[in-house]
Amino acid sequence: MRFLKLLPALTVLASIGAVPAVSHAGVFIGISIAPPAIPVYVQPVAPAPDMLWTPGYWQWDASVGDYFWVPGVWAAPPQPGFLWTPGYWGFDNGYYGWNAGYWGPHIGYYGGVNYGFGFFGRGYEGGYWNNNHFFYNTAYSNVNVNVVHNTYIHNTTIINNVHTSYVGGQGGLQNRPTAGEQAAFHEQHAGPTQNQVNHVNFARQDRSQFAQQNHGNPAVGALSRPANSQQAFHQAAVAPNAGSFTNGGQRGLVNTQPNFRPANSLNNNAATANRGTIGNANVQADRQNVQQQRFGDQQQVTPQRGQDMQQRQALQTQRLQQNQQDSAQRQAFQQNGSNQQQRQAFPQQQQQQQRQQDTQQRQQVQQQQRQQVQQQQRQQVQQQQQRTPDRQQVQQQRQQDHQQVQQQRPESRPANNGGNHEDHPRQ
Repeated sequence: MRFLKLLPALTVLASIGAVPAVSHAGVFIGISIAPPAIPVYVQPVAPAPDMLWTPGYWQWDASVGDYFWVPGVWAAPPQPGFLWTPGYWGFDNGYYGWNAGYWGPHIGYYGGVNYGFGFFGRGYEGGYWNNNHFFYNTAYSNVNVNVVHNTYIHNTTIINNVHTSYVGGQGGLQNRPTAGEQAAFHEQHAGPTQNQVNHVNFARQDRSQFAQQNHGNPAVGALSRPANSQQAFHQAAVAPNAGSFTNGGQRGLVNTQPNFRPANSLNNNAATANRGTIGNANVQADRQNVQQQRFGDQQQVTPQRGQDMQQRQALQTQRLQQNQQDSAQRQAFQQNGSNQQQRQAFPQQQQQQQRQQDTQQRQQVQQQQRQQVQQQQRQQVQQQQQRTPDRQQVQQQRQQDHQQVQQQRPESRPANNGGNHEDHPRQ
């Protein structure tokens, strides 16, 4: 984990709230104050099909020197098939650093933080993509089944009351990324969309969202869709205690919507057992939306029996088509295997590919080292061969010089100091 460490006095230089779309993989600043716990808030009803839930989180504003709550919101992905990996705070060497979220084909590491609504520390249990359409697990995704028909339900009771918002350090989560989460991070992915960036800026402009003002309980817990103005930010707000579809319960969700009819329940095995908690079935606001939808339908339908019969026939035709689609999808999943098996095979394939790449790199390095050693040996032989004739020439030159010196030296005998005399033998 890497953090840019700055002294508290220097935190006024910049704010990490406005996260640019191209900076989704970085850690922007180091904070010495721990972020507050994840508050309990209500998830609004999904406003339209194929929109994905992005959970709320605490962000830092250096100009104020305080954390502010970015509400959870239903957001449109940059392309079909992309899932949202939430950002997370991490502690390292005395500082808290922010790792921004990103869009990608698989869920990556988000610190083990229990954001709720399907984000229970690892992976995502709120739904999955199939043929460029998102199928919602209504156990953890608040959708109106009269509007969104790609739904199923998969629920498991697991108790988890941990709402810590950071990993590492004293009091933080002790969690490490898996091989699959690391592989997901290295896939092609994109940062927050422009709507998400604007959403963060609107939250910063509301002083009631700051922890010093709300003491960890923000006034606006979530929005149904990203706001395009400060006024829309408040109009679309859902209060933290507005209903029971929250991220703070202890039981797995049991759907009690009236006339609940999952349009696609054959893929229950595509969602693994949840690793967190969720509230009860539906919020009061969801029931009101269902009632308003039914009231609008009744106003649009005339009382004539002929029109009622046509409507029933159209509904039966629609159900028949949906059943045919379900049958085709069931056959497709039986042939190709479940999504769970595919998700389990993905990290294994990534690990095998990584091992092959590491082996190839080691072989290349060893081959280069052998080539370098061979090249050095050839150079040494060449240098040795060059030195041999040079030594012979030096020896020959020395012999010639010695001969010349011997030839030029005069033959002389020692002089007699006392004149000529004869040598007398000793007596």
